[in-house]
Amino acid sequence: MKFSIKKTGNYIAWLLISVVLGITNFLYRAGSYPFKSNSENIFLSILEFAFYIASCIIGSVIGIIAFILLSIIEKKLLKKLSFSTFNLKLIKLLTLIILVIIIGVIHDILEFDLDWI
Repeated sequence: MKFSIKKTGNYIAWLLISVVLGITNFLYRAGSYPFKSNSENIFLSILEFAFYIASCIIGSVIGIIAFILLSIIEKKLLKKLSFSTFNLKLIKLLTLIILVIIIGVIHDILEFDLDWI
């Protein structure tokens, strides 16, 4: 197996894009923090901080799962098809967005509808 810095950098960039998409998707679906915090109440400030940290952790996990699935799809399907570089990047981005949305919907179904998580 040949090691390539360009390929490794490319995968790291796609990983960062998928994590940002996962966090953004989760924060969009979760909504804003339900309580308005002010500087006088430290307890609400701590809860707001915990809400955003938990949102980042869950969104990162969603993004990492989407990246793993994107890597599998890329190895099995996209490498066999011949696309130009721009079209390949666009198809990978659209595939990543669709994967993040699907994983987010599955998370919502398991958490809120079935109460499994």
